[in-house]
Amino acid sequence: MQSNLDDQINTYLRDYTDEVIKATNEAIDETADEAVKELRSAGDFKGNPGKYRKGWVKVEGKNFLGINGKIVKNKVYHLTHLLEFGHAKPGGVERVRAFPHIAPVNDGIAEKIESKMREKLK
Repeated sequence: MQSNLDDQINTYLRDYTDEVIKATNEAIDETADEAVKELRSAGDFKGNPGKYRKGWVKVEGKNFLGINGKIVKNKVYHLTHLLEFGHAKPGGVERVRAFPHIAPVNDGIAEKIESKMREKLK
């Protein structure tokens, strides 16, 4: 009798864990897509930043639980810090102004993932 109850509880917990992992993966994937879309349109850069804007991509990874990790990065990675925070001009006397565009997108990511997960697990 006890063994049957243990099996039922284990089955329920395994199914729920699978459901949570699936919801987490979907929420992370959707949010990463949104972040890439937002970053491609963020910032008020001068000149032709087309290569930089188009460079935003998501890279996939997986942890030991089977949860997909997404890294949103730019293929032109050496410009991200310079544009986000500004930099010194040649000679070091003047500075190029900053174009904060990554931080505003990054600030709401955790809340977006959490709300999407809650919605999927209802």
